[in-house]
Order: sequence, then C-alpha cells, then structure tokens
Amino acid sequence: MLYHPTQEHLAPKMLPLQRAVDHIVLVDNSETSTQWLSESWRQSLTTPDQVSIIAPGQNLGIAAAQNLALASLLLTSNDQDHVIFFDQDSSIPDTLPAQLVQAFERLNQGLPVAAVGPSFIDQQKGFTYPQVAWSKRGIFQRFIPDTQQSEQAVCALISSGMLTSIKRLKEVGVFDAALFIDYVDTDWSLKAQAKGLQLYVIPTVTMQHAIGNKSVRVLGRELSVHTPLRRYYMMRNSLVMLKKSHVSTRLGLSFIYRTLVHHLIIITLETGRLKQAAALLKGLKDGLKH
Repeated sequence: MLYHPTQEHLAPKMLPLQRAVDHIVLVDNSETSTQWLSESWRQSLTTPDQVSIIAPGQNLGIAAAQNLALASLLLTSNDQDHVIFFDQDSSIPDTLPAQLVQAFERLNQGLPVAAVGPSFIDQQKGFTYPQVAWSKRGIFQRFIPDTQQSEQAVCALISSGMLTSIKRLKEVGVFDAALFIDYVDTDWSLKAQAKGLQLYVIPTVTMQHAIGNKSVRVLGRELSVHTPLRRYYMMRNSLVMLKKSHVSTRLGLSFIYRTLVHHLIIITLETGRLKQAAALLKGLKDGLKH
C-alpha cells in the first residue's frame, strides 16, 4: 500500500520482494496518481510481469486499497495461496514471507489459524513494538514478543506484514472500507476470531516499521504521535467499533477509553494543540452519529 511514494524510497524494496513472492500488487493511494509510478517504470523492473499497479487517483483509505488489491486475487488464486500485506513504512527482509508461510502452515496443522505476523522494530528508535493479547477481563493487554517462543497468540495483528491465505480471506471476508484507516486490521482480526480462527505473532521473525510520525516516551512507554487526520479516525472508529456485533461491550469501551487517554496525553505534550483537539472532538461527534 502506497501513499505519495518516492522512487528513491520504493525502488530498494522491490528487488527483495520480487525474489520473495510470486506476484506484487502495488496500490497507489495518493490523492493524485504518482507520475513516476508508470508503465514505463514497471517495465524497467527485473521481472515486470510479476508486478501490477493500481492507481485509483484518490485516497480511498487503507481498507479499500487492500480490497482493490484482493479483488482479482480472490477470483484467480487457489485457496491454498498466501497473501501478505505491506505498506511503504515497512522495511521488508527478503526471507520474511517464506518464514511466515512456514509458520502459518505449521500452525494450521493443529489449529485453525487466520493469520500470522512478524514482531516489529521501530525504524527510528530501535525498540520492539508491543503486541496485544487477551486479558482475563476480556480486553487487550500489551506484551513484548518473547524471542524464545516460536509463536505467541495475539488478539490483533497489524496489517503490514500480516500473512494469511485466500481460503481464510474468503472465510473472514475483506476489510471494512468504511473505517478508512484506523482499526481496520483490528476489526478484521476480531472478525476472524469470531469465526473461531486464531492469530499469532512469530517473535523470531522481525520487520522494521514506523507507526505514526514519531513517538514520545511517557512513563516508560512509547506513544505514537499522529497527524490530526489520523487522530480524527482513531477517535471516530473507536466509537464505531463499539457498535459492531463481533466486538464485546467491554472491549469496545476499552477502545474508547484508551484512545481518549492516549490522545489527551499527546495533545498535552505536542504542539498544534488546537488542531489536534479539534480533530479529536470531530471524531467523537462523528463516531456518535455513525
């Protein structure tokens, strides 16, 4: 998934990906089509037939962009084929897809597994992002992946780096385009679990990734800092999630509470407070109306 990509940023990622997978679908989610991301650029790649480019010419949101990529794959691929998602903020080791395929197939021999994903390392500061598992109270609790474990159960996976199969996508369904960006991966993860499928992070498989524009350390925890637009969607969608049938009331309320606390802390610490606060309030208003 791409958004205003630069050729210098994308080009180094292509060759490792082309070595690692059979086909690549690039979705340019920029408001206007990226000029250099053209047919001539595709033909300049080592194996151009391996790459497809979709450029709707508008920002449809991450969910709709992923659904565009999946549209033809769901019709033409075998149920056993695997699909892995990435966005441009990820640095992708060429061994990662094969490692995740191996873990996915191994785990599915014993349990019905919807998807697996890597452990994430922050590109700027080098810390390991926490993952989330179910607590005894039925809400999310954070933990740092243990590299001594071959896999650890989680209740949600970040979409970048998430590997699943065509069969599981048909069972669970595609992504909710109405969410646009935030909670898209959480929503899909919860739908999968409502169907009795499991999710796992593979701690020994790591990928560098950037969440938000930057992070700030508060009471020993790194909190991601996002734009006002992202803050709007995070707040709005936390309220939308509460109304979904596969989200318990307790979990939905925990989403709202955590989102409010996170945003209030960031608004207090960061500049541009008026824009941030306005986005938060608009997200609250629209989420209540949704």
